[in-house]
Amino acid sequence: MKTCHRFDLLKARAERDIRMHKAHAAKHAGERSAKQSSTLAALARQGMAKALSRHYANCPECA
Repeated sequence: MKTCHRFDLLKARAERDIRMHKAHAAKHAGERSAKQSSTLAALARQGMAKALSRHYANCPECA
């Protein structure tokens, strides 16, 4: 699958956010903020999938 620069940029930013939330959850295990951060990581992953799918469907360079 060949993708454009914007697709790669969207993916990199989303993956960075997911890593940040997972790292926070691991660092603060057992606390309320860790559970919330884990939830945010899952939501960010779903959001990334939607955004990348939407981009791929509408981008003339990727399709």
